[in-house]
Amino acid sequence: MTADFESANLGSNPSGSLNTFSLHFFYFANCKMELITKISIVFIVLMFIISGTNKTMSLGTSEMSRFTLKTGLSMDVSQMIVFAAGLYELIASMLVLYGTFNKDSFIASIGSYMLILFTILATLIFYTMPFKYKPFLSNLSVIAGLYLMLNICFFKSEILV
Repeated sequence: MTADFESANLGSNPSGSLNTFSLHFFYFANCKMELITKISIVFIVLMFIISGTNKTMSLGTSEMSRFTLKTGLSMDVSQMIVFAAGLYELIASMLVLYGTFNKDSFIASIGSYMLILFTILATLIFYTMPFKYKPFLSNLSVIAGLYLMLNICFFKSEILV
């Protein structure tokens, strides 16, 4: 079945009706794209929310021994650092989400930069000595995704403009 625009009843001003249809269609598509972009941002940040929650709920014991082995610090100091890292992840994630849903690109950008810094530090600490290429590349991909989120979603999109 094909659309027959010649015989369609578009009212007394066919051009105006078609323009109105186009405006409604693009408004709907724009709203849908905005929703999809926001959901994508939530999915990117979800990893940090889960990780930060796990670190804070365990009061830093979840990654304490692993951090001690990598850095040579005492267990007590490692536990405090891991707990603080969990809080840092949660705060940065909440800044990104708050900025996204309240159209505040400055706050969202701060949160994104915080998550990029956290991921760089975690990658350098855990995956460079000895070099583990799969987790290293995985974290590199996360850093790239955060950077793209920062530059595409927050500054060049309809989400926070």
